Amino acid sequence: MNHGARAPVLSRKTWLPLTAGPADQRGMNPVKYISGAALLALAASSGPGQIVIPENASENFGIALHAMGDVDGDGWEDFLAGDSRAPLTVGATTYDAGAAFVCSGRTQEVLARIDPPPPAGVSMEWRSSFGNSVSSIATTATASGRAAVVGAPYYDSALAFLANGLVLVADPEDGSELFRIDHPADLLNQAFGWSVAGISDLTGDGIGDILVGNYPLSGSLPGKVWIHSGANGALIGTIESPVAAAGAIAFGYSVSAIPDITGDGIADIAAGSHLAQSGEKRGLVHLFNGQTRQFLRTITFPMTTTGATAEAVDFGGRILGIPDLTGDSLGDLLVTAPRATRVNPSTLQVQTGLVMLFDGESGSLEEWFWNPSLPADPERLDTAGGSIDYLPQGLDGGEPLIFAGGTNFNQQWESDLGGSVAFTATNRFVAGSVVKPSGVNRLGLGYDLALVDRPGGNPALAIGQPGTEGRVFLLNAKTGEPLAPVTGPLSDIWMMTGPSGR
Repeated sequence: MNHGARAPVLSRKTWLPLTAGPADQRGMNPVKYISGAALLALAASSGPGQIVIPENASENFGIALHAMGDVDGDGWEDFLAGDSRAPLTVGATTYDAGAAFVCSGRTQEVLARIDPPPPAGVSMEWRSSFGNSVSSIATTATASGRAAVVGAPYYDSALAFLANGLVLVADPEDGSELFRIDHPADLLNQAFGWSVAGISDLTGDGIGDILVGNYPLSGSLPGKVWIHSGANGALIGTIESPVAAAGAIAFGYSVSAIPDITGDGIADIAAGSHLAQSGEKRGLVHLFNGQTRQFLRTITFPMTTTGATAEAVDFGGRILGIPDLTGDSLGDLLVTAPRATRVNPSTLQVQTGLVMLFDGESGSLEEWFWNPSLPADPERLDTAGGSIDYLPQGLDGGEPLIFAGGTNFNQQWESDLGGSVAFTATNRFVAGSVVKPSGVNRLGLGYDLALVDRPGGNPALAIGQPGTEGRVFLLNAKTGEPLAPVTGPLSDIWMMTGPSGR
């Protein structure tokens, strides 16, 4: 979640051929099925690549994912997987405290577990949601050169049963604490650490720094973004919403670094308010100068241009800063609206979920990507835009790709929809998608995803499925075949769809 300025590089998957045509009629090709036999064989094997189940993981394993570079020195990128309800035993008592697991990209084994610091005098009611958000920063304090950043928005060290929040920075090699960032003393029950993101060095010490957002549980309070030193957690500064009252609701629900959009050579900052109200619109994204924290501009939901049929779309639910895609040598950003809907004028099928590409310097809408209706099962509509990642060099050096995870979920996980879809970034073609077929459990699939680099430029796509048994699946992004679930074995067939319209 919230990869900041990270820009993974991958090779190319051989997707089904794309044929030119009117924008809303492109790629209505039949579905292409890919067998799950390789995954089943792996699940049953006892040799290299055997699936390893994280110790004491919960059904929320995979709620947050972040690729964080090579932790164990084997030449493969590794990744963080958050589990906001993982059990933690203190003395003779076990609590649903949460954890973050550092997972090997090569073997899928758990390299380290990161736990929240239990407060003194913990009771059966102690909660944390540790692992609800995860990220990483560059550091000189660890052998791998990376430090894990984990948010615990419901953490309460005073045992007053409030969602006060905490952020922990840890060594990913052994899970040991480097330092912690406590919630501000005057911020009570406002879920500090709901979102976290790494940002490149803002202070000149050569160490990456940390963005922290909150999500006030009252639903009507303005949020805030805090900037902390990656060296010791010291507060560098804060950012508040540039609009007041209803326009500031849930500010900081999502945060991301953006590669420089001002020309000063320093990364900048985006913050989302997915519940903010501005007239009839729902959701705002604000951009700020990373060095000075000066407000730059606000981006509103482009309803008319995208053809959406409603304003309340959770615009800004996820934000990802990406390298230049618009040709001005400055950073750009992807923004999701997972509850946006429209009726496809070609197929007359309802499409739910939208990802938009904005120019970082001007804030103008450059491209938009509707979740495709699936021809094989038109009643199954995954909600694209719940999570996002980006391949700047595409596959085999081709068209840049945008990956969007989709799960039509709520906090009670009362849906069984989910999957992921890949778009070509400049012409809106659907390059391919991965779902699980009807009749099998897809609860929570696609809640978060991350691209994990591997030697030879052939990456893995990690897809989280919290909410049921708690799983993270790894797919080969070149072949589309499953590599392994990090938990489980999986007995279901996966399928890869071909292009199916924008």
